[in-house]
Amino acid sequence: MTRLLVSTITDKALAPLIRAGHVTAARDLLQQRLRSAPDDTESLAALSLVGLELGDPGSALEHAQSALKLDETCLPAIFGLGGALHAARRFDKAAAVYLKGLKVYPDNAELHNQLG
Repeated sequence: MTRLLVSTITDKALAPLIRAGHVTAARDLLQQRLRSAPDDTESLAALSLVGLELGDPGSALEHAQSALKLDETCLPAIFGLGGALHAARRFDKAAAVYLKGLKVYPDNAELHNQLG
């Protein structure tokens, strides 16, 4: 998941933390950002992916859904939602999320990979 996490997060402060393995510090930074801007789609989506990385699919699901309510085309949130559903063994729903993502991003190789 770390490779996907780093590849979908382009935030200049966040990506280096994750690359260095400081995922908890990345989570803390995102939570701080959301306290001042609770509708920040990018932070919500990134927090979803960080939740998956930290083994918290419930948090990942919650944050991905919040991000997608704000922007249904947010690619990191699509990965977060699909990953959270997959972790919950809801494979059909996870596949449906990735297929919906492919309608918006038909050439995205990682979405295709998630479908196996």
